[in-house]
Amino acid sequence: MKILVYDDSLDFGGHQLMACLGIEALVKDPALEVAAMTNIQNTRLSAHLADISGVLRLNCPKVPDRLQILFNRFTHRSNPKLLQLFRDHNPDMVLCIQGDLEHAACAVRASKAAGIRCVSYIALPHSKQEMGAKLGMLRDLATRSLLNLPDRYLTISNSMKQRLIDRGVSRPISVVPNGVSRPPHIKNLNFKKPVIGLLGRIEYKQKGQDFLVNTFCEYPDTFKSCRMIIKGDGPDA
Repeated sequence: MKILVYDDSLDFGGHQLMACLGIEALVKDPALEVAAMTNIQNTRLSAHLADISGVLRLNCPKVPDRLQILFNRFTHRSNPKLLQLFRDHNPDMVLCIQGDLEHAACAVRASKAAGIRCVSYIALPHSKQEMGAKLGMLRDLATRSLLNLPDRYLTISNSMKQRLIDRGVSRPISVVPNGVSRPPHIKNLNFKKPVIGLLGRIEYKQKGQDFLVNTFCEYPDTFKSCRMIIKGDGPDA
């Protein structure tokens, strides 16, 4: 079975890291042939994929500029170059790494136009309107046609599964929780206080580090026996 993993994002975050762990698991199955088509400018993702032996690495047909990103997000037509690449590679399944419904939308449409089974691995199925994004209502209207294009969804929690259902998804949805291996040296650490930790991109409107810090500071008696650790980078670092 040939699986093509697609991610044209310029970002490397937790979702890409989880996808790489999934790819590592897939290549261990001798019955699977795995390829990854990614953005050539996403050097961090490329570096992680380079460490996974047995993955055929392909480049997206064009590094998205602003106009291309708008095309990917709002057009209901398939990108002809991407469609041809999918037909040439001829996988049995395209696994689209979608941070949200807008990301990799062109791959969802191209896989369906090519008659290839499509699975969406999505982290944030929230509507743009509820996320407070610019032109949120318009963007939600533009992505409504995408909701039931994939043959199946993978998402990260039961609450995200319910959001997909609430938005109108009738396709099968499987939950694959996030998880990373504990570094070996952590086992030898002896914390004298309970630790509250938040790992990930530092972006208040999505991750809520400001809420965590403010709560920690506003209730000193409650958290006096705790330590707090925040790790990551991002626009609000």
